Amino acid sequence: MGFARYPFAILSVAVLTLLGCTSGDDSARAALLDESVASKLASWQMRRDRACRIQALGQAELLADSLILDYAREQKLMLARPGRPLRPEEPPLRRPSDTLQLAPFLDSL
Repeated sequence: MGFARYPFAILSVAVLTLLGCTSGDDSARAALLDESVASKLASWQMRRDRACRIQALGQAELLADSLILDYAREQKLMLARPGRPLRPEEPPLRRPSDTLQLAPFLDSL
């Protein structure tokens, strides 16, 4: 009863099984296998080259940054420091204006 429900599925599985079991041309299989291996090898080489390029660029970036920092430090050391500024002149002494009359403090007691 279960087989009667899916006759198309059973028939397609049987046909695919028979097609898979037939012996085909070995040279075609070998050519297909060689093409697959060549494709996988090419993609592996591309991934390896990309990884190497990224690593090399990272190392070059670190080297360039360190060279730029060294150059900046050298330029900073070579710059002439400005001299110490001169001391400003003292302002004139201002005397408070005193309008009170001076009187002896102890005599008034």
